[in-house]
Amino acid sequence: MPPASCKAGTVERRGREGELTEKIRRIHADPSGIYGSPRVHAVLHHEDVAVDRKRVERLMREAELAGVSPAAKASPGATRRPPRMQAVVQS
Repeated sequence: MPPASCKAGTVERRGREGELTEKIRRIHADPSGIYGSPRVHAVLHHEDVAVDRKRVERLMREAELAGVSPAAKASPGATRRPPRMQAVVQS
């Protein structure tokens, strides 16, 4: 059976992670809405919050927060040839 000090450390860590999750939610809710784990980690580092990148990733997953990939905005085949080019190609 683990000592009581281990259990107390776990409870304390869960409390800190709850506070950290709230900070992550605040950062993620920025109007741009594209904050993924690297940018959230950078903002936390800028605010002098000592946290590992992997912890930020895990907490974001648990909170179901995700950034938007720049590639996800454009659909495949969205680019079109200008009408003039289409006429040249058809000839």
